Amino acid sequence: MATAILDSALILDACQYAIFGSDCHTGVIHTFNRAAECLTGFDSSEVIGILSPLHFLDPADVQAYKTVLSQAQRCGVPQELAATYIRKDSSRVPVKLSVNCVGASRSRDAPIVGFVAVAVDMSEQKRMEKQMRELSTAMENAVEGIARVDVKGHYTLVNKAYAATLLYDPEELIGKSWESTLYRDSEEKVNEAYRSMIKEGRGVAEVRAVRRDGQTFYKEVTLVPCYDDDKGEIVGHYCFMRDITDRKTQEESLRISQLRLQEAQAIAHLGSWEYNVATGSISWSDELCRIFGIEPTERSGSKNFGMEEYMQLLVDEDRPLILSSIDQCVQTGTPYEVDHRIRRADGHVRVLCGRGRGIMDAEGRLTKLIGTAQDVTEQKQTERELIAAKEEALEASRHKSAFLRNMSHEVRTPINGITGMTSLLLQTNLTPEQAEYANGIRASASVLLTVVNDILDFSKVEAGKIELERIPFTIAEVVADVARMTSCVAEPKGLALEVEVTDEGQTLVIGDPNRLSQILINLTNNAIKFTERGKVTIRVRRISALRKPLSRAASEVGDSLDGTDRSHSDDNQREAHPSSIPFLFEVIDTGIGISPEAQKRLFVPFSQADSSTTRKFGGTGLGLSICKSFVTLMNGLIDVDSTEGHGSRFYFMVEFPVVESNHPNPPPNGCVTAASHSPFTSNSTLTDGPEATEALTSDDKSTLRILVVEDNDMNRLICAKMLQKLGYAQITLAVNGKECIDLIKAVSAERSSSNPSSHSNMSAFDVVLMDCQMPIMDGFEATREIRAKHLLDEYVPIIALTANALEGDRERCLESGMDFFLTKPVVMEDLNIMVQTAVSVAREKRHSIL
Repeated sequence: MATAILDSALILDACQYAIFGSDCHTGVIHTFNRAAECLTGFDSSEVIGILSPLHFLDPADVQAYKTVLSQAQRCGVPQELAATYIRKDSSRVPVKLSVNCVGASRSRDAPIVGFVAVAVDMSEQKRMEKQMRELSTAMENAVEGIARVDVKGHYTLVNKAYAATLLYDPEELIGKSWESTLYRDSEEKVNEAYRSMIKEGRGVAEVRAVRRDGQTFYKEVTLVPCYDDDKGEIVGHYCFMRDITDRKTQEESLRISQLRLQEAQAIAHLGSWEYNVATGSISWSDELCRIFGIEPTERSGSKNFGMEEYMQLLVDEDRPLILSSIDQCVQTGTPYEVDHRIRRADGHVRVLCGRGRGIMDAEGRLTKLIGTAQDVTEQKQTERELIAAKEEALEASRHKSAFLRNMSHEVRTPINGITGMTSLLLQTNLTPEQAEYANGIRASASVLLTVVNDILDFSKVEAGKIELERIPFTIAEVVADVARMTSCVAEPKGLALEVEVTDEGQTLVIGDPNRLSQILINLTNNAIKFTERGKVTIRVRRISALRKPLSRAASEVGDSLDGTDRSHSDDNQREAHPSSIPFLFEVIDTGIGISPEAQKRLFVPFSQADSSTTRKFGGTGLGLSICKSFVTLMNGLIDVDSTEGHGSRFYFMVEFPVVESNHPNPPPNGCVTAASHSPFTSNSTLTDGPEATEALTSDDKSTLRILVVEDNDMNRLICAKMLQKLGYAQITLAVNGKECIDLIKAVSAERSSSNPSSHSNMSAFDVVLMDCQMPIMDGFEATREIRAKHLLDEYVPIIALTANALEGDRERCLESGMDFFLTKPVVMEDLNIMVQTAVSVAREKRHSIL
């Protein structure tokens, strides 16, 4: 018996579950094993025969325990209950109770003598359940996609993020093949990641996946093995997924940008570099390595390649320049750009354009230098060749100018002889036949002079040496002069020359009347030339705005000008300045007209309507091109309307500023004269008549002492004969500048000795006509000496006689001290007006001083 009881005690103590046995009558515990002691913290001596099983229960669980106990009594089978025990130290332990009744014998009908309760500690299970709930919640709400895949490759667990990335609901993916959501080119990468997982416990791969709608995207997957708890075998894997499509897109864009940058650097021979101040290392782009003749892997990012090694690649003479530029950049933060030379690994010298700047940190400390180097060897060579070519072109231009100057002198000199002698010959008693021959000679010389003038004007325009004057004048006066000068051409053909100028043409404006006159003369002469019957009309009127052209003839010029029958779009207009007047000039004829094809070539240099035009009417084809250039210089526009067989209408628009009421020295009666606007003019601006100058009387002419300085025998003779014909009696001749000065000195000395007490009007001569190009001493040097040494009274006018008509000739004359300018061939009327004008201006100046 004792042995049986001992065995029962040992069995109870060996049990891992807590066992509580109590009497049904007293309710006191009589069995309390070792597991119960561990669970409650009580010793059996403190419990057996003293405490009831209800003592350990949470008060909230007592009623439930009693209910379960009653059910066990009724049913005769164990009843379970989840409850909480309160330990001796007041700590709480979750337990699972199994309660049953104990009979007096094994018979079902035996009376109940006690109760037994078996308690299982649920703390660990509760903790694990809590962790599982927490893990499940975390997994379900994780931003990162998480899935579990079994060894057969089917999904067994999928969180929301994973499913949403694939456009599925989580339930739809359970049981679905994992590979079905991968793109076909991802198999090898996934297998590699799986092998890494088996070997290292973790595998990572970047693969393409397929969404439900068939779209592909990039994802990063991390594979972690899933083990069987009992056997420790891998039963699948967890897949952690991140959508990296944006990152891959950015990487691809960056890759493409880098490729383009490399291609651009290669095309431009432009490399980049970065110098780390802390480490002293320099990293280069591949192209920079190639520029230096180095393999990219040999230098780029090399830690032992620093500034000193870089400097060794520079040409010795350029090294100080680079060092000073870098030092200044480091000290002041100033970016630099400097050209320098390098010596490549193969020994070749290249020229680079180096640029660099500093990079500062948040505290303003220099952390790195970055920059570029561009191979500009070919560019520099091209620049040197361009400079050489420019110098050659300038030299050729200088030779051309010298040739044109000489041509002007050499051609105009004989033309002057022809026209001068012809003019003198026509003033003699000639038979009608002789007069006809002489007029023919003069007409031919005039045509030749026109050709020479056109070529010279075109050369000046081509060289950009045309500068417009800005002097007061009236449009009406210029048009009147043009009509007078062209009427002699129209009358022999029986053509009527009509002039229509509105009242605004009387307004005093600022501009270049000489060039305006030249344009109108050219257009009018052309109209007369190509008109056999009818009339030519010169019309000038004010318009409101500038308009776009409709014809193609002046397409190079830009805009057209008709102010009445053109488009009125605001976009096609340029409003006139309030203090200026836009004028529309028209030259209209009833001549042969111009075909549309020919109109396209009208303003092109050396171009005419067709070859028959040159044969029949003559001309160089430069006149309209020169007109276009002059109009363009005036900020105007030129165009043409013409119908073949029905005449032509050439028209241009120029806007002239209006002269203010307080403008200095307005010309009298609106006339442009040498005296009114400048001491320097050409024969194209001279006007005769009482309003221009005070005419000299016969007595004045007979006493006027004129010195003619001219090296050409024929020109000297012509000038003297013209002056004699005009009534000037006292004419002295000199063949060069030195003889001129000697004559002035000799005459002055003679006059002083003959009348030593007189100090008035002691000048040897009253007017000097000075040729510019002469041997021994030219007119410029002679004039400078006359003015510097006061060999003549300062009011004695010196009139330049020159065959040169290029830009700059007038300036040279003015700088040397000459007062007026007359180009050859000299016309007798112009010579008369010029001498009278010069004398009148000199007298006015002298009287104003007195």
